[in-house]
Amino acid sequence: MPDDRLHIKDVLDIRHPELPRWAPDGDRVWFLYRVDGRPELWEAALDREPRRTSRVNDRVSFFAPLGAGVCYAAGGALLLVEPEGLPHVLVDLPNDIGGLSVDPEGRIAFTAGDRLWIVSTVGAGMPFLQSLDPPHPLLGAVEWSPSGRRVLLSVLRHGAVHALSVFDLTGRAVIFESAEGTIPVQGRFLDEETLLVVRSTPDAMRRDVVLLRVDTGAERVLFTESDPRGIVTLGEASVSPRGDAAAFIGTVAGYPHLLLWERDRDSLTTIVPGAHEDHGEEHEAPSFSADGMLVAFSSSHGGSPQDRLVHLYSRRDRTLRVLTGPAGTHVDPALSPDGTRVAYLSSSAQMSLELHTAAVTGTPVRMTYSMPAVWARTRLVPPEPVELRSLDGFRFHADLYRSPDAVRTPAPALIYVHGGPMRQMRAGFHPMHAYAVFHAWNQYLLQQGYTILSVDYRGGTGYGVDYERGNYEGPGQGDLADVIAGARYLKSLPGVDPGRVGIWGLSYGGYLTLLALTKFPDEFRLGVNLAGMWTYPETSGSGRVRFWERRLGGPPGPATTRHYDEASPAHYAERLAAPLLNLHGTADESVEFQHLDAIVRDLTRLNKRFEVMYYPGESHFFHRRETWEDAFRRMEEAFARELAGA
Repeated sequence: MPDDRLHIKDVLDIRHPELPRWAPDGDRVWFLYRVDGRPELWEAALDREPRRTSRVNDRVSFFAPLGAGVCYAAGGALLLVEPEGLPHVLVDLPNDIGGLSVDPEGRIAFTAGDRLWIVSTVGAGMPFLQSLDPPHPLLGAVEWSPSGRRVLLSVLRHGAVHALSVFDLTGRAVIFESAEGTIPVQGRFLDEETLLVVRSTPDAMRRDVVLLRVDTGAERVLFTESDPRGIVTLGEASVSPRGDAAAFIGTVAGYPHLLLWERDRDSLTTIVPGAHEDHGEEHEAPSFSADGMLVAFSSSHGGSPQDRLVHLYSRRDRTLRVLTGPAGTHVDPALSPDGTRVAYLSSSAQMSLELHTAAVTGTPVRMTYSMPAVWARTRLVPPEPVELRSLDGFRFHADLYRSPDAVRTPAPALIYVHGGPMRQMRAGFHPMHAYAVFHAWNQYLLQQGYTILSVDYRGGTGYGVDYERGNYEGPGQGDLADVIAGARYLKSLPGVDPGRVGIWGLSYGGYLTLLALTKFPDEFRLGVNLAGMWTYPETSGSGRVRFWERRLGGPPGPATTRHYDEASPAHYAERLAAPLLNLHGTADESVEFQHLDAIVRDLTRLNKRFEVMYYPGESHFFHRRETWEDAFRRMEEAFARELAGA
């Protein structure tokens, strides 16, 4: 008889597709497939099974169509895959490739080692390589102009200030740089002389979408918004292939909506006004057809706040159609060049993220099957959405996971806290890989007898900008109040033993875990912190510090001292009573490993009970399967020991 119980390996065996992109002829879709946490390049076509096109063990960072084939970057290697062929190396450099773009003539531009590289492919295995040296360090993003004479680069001016540069290949010189005093978040060529730029002020209290002339520096503001609570940019801007339209996210009547600017109308259109959000996941971009007349995007319009449905808008007749539904997570739509088909990613509480394609007037076809067979035999538990009142009266959202047998005997329970904070959990498998893994992990924990509450605390997305900006001057206060109120609700449920409740989270979730254990020491029996901050950042200049300064009401000073103290778990370390498990990678790119050093230093001095596991070379969300196997095993043992009494 097959084993119907889940194991840790089953959690990690689920594959995760990302970034579907059509081939120029529209006969197949390329996408990234995370297999054992490693991003591989795959292709899917209607007439055959999906196949891996990257080499074994390549960790693919970027890819782009090139003629009838595709090129991709893995580390410092640039490779080409021709139709039905095997990948072969065009370039292999000592530095990782940080960006990738292909022009109409098939030339590849990319960045590596603070240099701009151009590869011309004369024939298979015969690349011509140029190396150019822009005046500023490069951040990675690169985009060709329509003619292929210029390249748009993301740079660090003065070593610390994010800026955009246009590098002219003919004169080998920078011919445009974005203005001082602003931070360009995104940039796109609209035409040879015009950039569409989404930019922010350094304090992130104002955001503009502007058209910039490369030759004169003249600009025209298309859209602006300001808020003293700070603005988080969601989604990516897109430009139509003909340069006659652009689509981007802007706040309208309290919700982030997709706005369409059209050159012939010279006006902005809010495609779907109302109380919903028009982005499927954090970095999703709307997709134009090749003629620019169709726009596909994801929105919660037509569903619950946790749903995302694919919508298709026609610029010809100003009509809107919903292509998916009625519920679930349907995101990252990509229109085929001729606009007749759409590829997108879809998931639910019972189905992990899968690649689908469909004629815009037809039935979807599922292209991938990413879940091992054991998941089909497992009774997956859909979350129950609940709306709760916080300690200060704020209304917040959460998801309750409980087994049908949970009400019979008081059992242990867990609070799960997501990261971000600008995230939203979904009613099932998430489009972001980390949260998809955690949904599967929560299902595993349900089988071990735990009831789980996932808290969408204020500061998160999905419920309007007042919700997303609701922790202004309040990190470690309002958002923590939501978490504690969620824990008290969880303890009130039949079937939950209020004396055996733990809490865990990654990143901002780890940070809130640390705050919960130190500021409310009697609430939890155990905490697990994965890569959480122990104190607020103190080094000025980085985007991470600007985020904290914005949320905390400004830089450290007399007016903000209380906010900074409230936001720092280290200030309350003496109160820690519950045992604490800490897991962190030494190469964390988001939360410096020094935070774990500080936790060890302070808790050792205070003689607190804690455990530590560090993982050499690991990133913020661990990228090696064996790391997660070890981390989940340690978490399961800690839960069993402290909560289940095993």
